[in-house]
Amino acid sequence: MPQVDLVNSERDWFVECEKFDGAAAECLITVADGTVEVYGPSGEFCFALDETAIADYRAAFDEALSLAGRDRRERVSVSWAQTGDSGGNSSLNG
Repeated sequence: MPQVDLVNSERDWFVECEKFDGAAAECLITVADGTVEVYGPSGEFCFALDETAIADYRAAFDEALSLAGRDRRERVSVSWAQTGDSGGNSSLNG
């Protein structure tokens, strides 16, 4: 497994992620030669997206983000309904 060698911080982004066991971790997204590469919490290479795959991945990821947002809103809405809170004073609004 290749380890990540950080050369240019303007081309590297650390993002919070979660390990299989639910433990907090940090993953890396980096750009090299026009290809987006993603590395897991232990620095292991996960996958790469070349120029033809980036648009498809972005569309799928945007849709997944939209669905995740809807799931969170529905969960909050159910929580408010169960407690009788209209949500007007909740810090979860927004």
